[in-house]
Amino acid sequence: MRLPRTLIDEYPDGRLLVGLIGLTLAGALVRPRRLALLAGACLLTWVPLTLLGGVIDPSAPKLRLQLIRYWFPIFPAFVLGGLAALWLPAAVLTGRLPGGPRTRAVVPAVVVLAAATVVTGVAARSWWASGATRLGGATQLEAFRSWMHDHNRAYGRVWADSRTASVLKVYRSGPFGGRDWDAPVFALREGAPFTPHRGDLVVFFDADKGKLCPWCKSSARRVWGSVSGDRPGWSQVYATRDGVLRVYAIG
Repeated sequence: MRLPRTLIDEYPDGRLLVGLIGLTLAGALVRPRRLALLAGACLLTWVPLTLLGGVIDPSAPKLRLQLIRYWFPIFPAFVLGGLAALWLPAAVLTGRLPGGPRTRAVVPAVVVLAAATVVTGVAARSWWASGATRLGGATQLEAFRSWMHDHNRAYGRVWADSRTASVLKVYRSGPFGGRDWDAPVFALREGAPFTPHRGDLVVFFDADKGKLCPWCKSSARRVWGSVSGDRPGWSQVYATRDGVLRVYAIG
């Protein structure tokens, strides 16, 4: 049950996908000649994954089945099977209604298209509405890039924890290529010496709540301990409106 549990627990469209799985298996029992191929393709991948995920050797599973990427090969089979399981009864019921061949062809297609649209729409909305996407408001790093572009060469170096530093290096590049700001980014690791110069910057990204980058939060707290920025010689020179990204200059 690892696949349905992971889908339900972690994905907004998970229950709909589990419904397609159930339709595929149920359809194969009711109409085996029509759906046996898709159900068989689903099981031929599902069973080996489960065996390798801990059944054969519980002490040393070969796969971490809570990671959805291992299940991707199964998706086409059960999605097609679930939609086919909707098509078949819709076609049977429509055939009993008055109307021509066009009606008998259109109604099942509309049922399948509606189901596919609902599943896709729920998944798409969860993505674009997420606070971790640009459409969801995650523009803090873009704002920092613009600020650094406006203050290029005003500061010598940029310091951050290792996770944040790896992200900041990406945002040294402009949105259309080229280099937007020149200051090098230094990753400070736990136990490493911090040797700032006057005019260096320290960046905290999502270090308070960790909603956008939980690894940045944990990494920053390991390195700095307190992430308040209230330290001798530090002065805040920039922050996004939501406070997710804060920049301090060493004075």
